[in-house]
Amino acid sequence: MKDKVLHGQLSQRMKAFYEEYFEQAPENRFEHFLPAGVEAFPVLLDALDNDVADSEVRTDALIAIGRLFREHGPTSESLDVVVVHAKRLSQTGFTSERQAALFALGSSRADTLINGFLPLLESDKPDAINVACYVVGYAKWDSAVTALVSLAKNGTDETRQAAAWALGEIGNDVAVDTLLELLGNEESMECAVDALSNAGNQKAMEPLSKLLGHDSIAIRMGAVHGIRSAVIDHKEAILASGAEWLYEPLKKAATDEASPVAVFAMLTLAELGQKVDQEVAYRVFSLQEKQAIHAAN
Repeated sequence: MKDKVLHGQLSQRMKAFYEEYFEQAPENRFEHFLPAGVEAFPVLLDALDNDVADSEVRTDALIAIGRLFREHGPTSESLDVVVVHAKRLSQTGFTSERQAALFALGSSRADTLINGFLPLLESDKPDAINVACYVVGYAKWDSAVTALVSLAKNGTDETRQAAAWALGEIGNDVAVDTLLELLGNEESMECAVDALSNAGNQKAMEPLSKLLGHDSIAIRMGAVHGIRSAVIDHKEAILASGAEWLYEPLKKAATDEASPVAVFAMLTLAELGQKVDQEVAYRVFSLQEKQAIHAAN
């Protein structure tokens, strides 16, 4: 019983850390329309052109449209409206609403539309490159990988992160191998870890495990999250191939002075069938309380 209670407490802490570190969005206000599928498009499209709707409402509508695009594909009308809306936002910078519009465009996976962004990957304008990276990343567009690899390796600081992120979203062998190569370079390590943290790629687990002792908490947090993502997505295959090599790095990470890293490590060990160390867990809870008090002061 104690183990179940402890696991529940750790899960609650992880959820809180996930929302803090990975900016998990609140529930979409259009969530209850999504089960209607394409029948929900009129309501969502109306929100984009409604004088009463503010940017937060339009952002939620665009995200909901993108999710419907992924599940059902776009209609010609819905895609046209999103394209027009995205053009209106082109001078607003990378706001949440513009990012949501790029998500919807990429999620359409409309051949002509997505291929139209490929030449922008070779633009001399960082904003145009970043827009294209996000669209092809959300589209998981394999034919963009060659250009993205070049940007991730040779691009500027302004474009490298978006290119690496897109490679992580596409996640094919070439994309992942490139990100693993970038882990060996301090200059590109953080953006590579960020890209791999959500990829859930089994091949990345060992390289990421070697970064669990890195000086940067951002690197350690991305590494443990990437390992956990892979464990969640491929647990049976990982256990079948032998996960013993991973236990020791995760046990060390479970004693990390940064409690978010420690909590993610302990829960990942639990996913792999390892018993939660009660003494370590309660030390982390105590450490978290101290960190919260320090932050408040």
